Amino acid sequence: MKWSELILLAGLACFAGVILHDSLDMPYRSSQAFGPGFIPLNMAIATLALCGLLLVRAVVAGLRSGEMALDLARALPAIGAIALLLLATAAASFGSVLGPLAVAMTVISALLLGHGWVRSVLLTAATLAVIYAIFSLWLNIPVT
Repeated sequence: MKWSELILLAGLACFAGVILHDSLDMPYRSSQAFGPGFIPLNMAIATLALCGLLLVRAVVAGLRSGEMALDLARALPAIGAIALLLLATAAASFGSVLGPLAVAMTVISALLLGHGWVRSVLLTAATLAVIYAIFSLWLNIPVT
């Protein structure tokens, strides 16, 4: 299994874990029908089960073929990008969404995609201008 697939699997498992945790506070059923926690709880459990099944399947296939040795050095850029996105998301809770997003996009574009700093800044500025135009000007949703 490729590192990108493992990272996607881990992200899906984290997302399902958060949904599972949050859905535990909702009633599973009401007196006559399903409650608001029925669908998110069942979907989170199913997603976690499928992620676990895919992980076990990948480990078994890797053990059979002898290719279980994963090179951690190749995964460090992806792990760094995930950490940067997590930091940007945490920083966005302090008020500004576009600022941390701009920093994360610029760093990922320059370091991971190899665009160079000038091109990364220009691509980020253009992307954020489009995001601002769509949300703030067109949909009247304030974006800071």
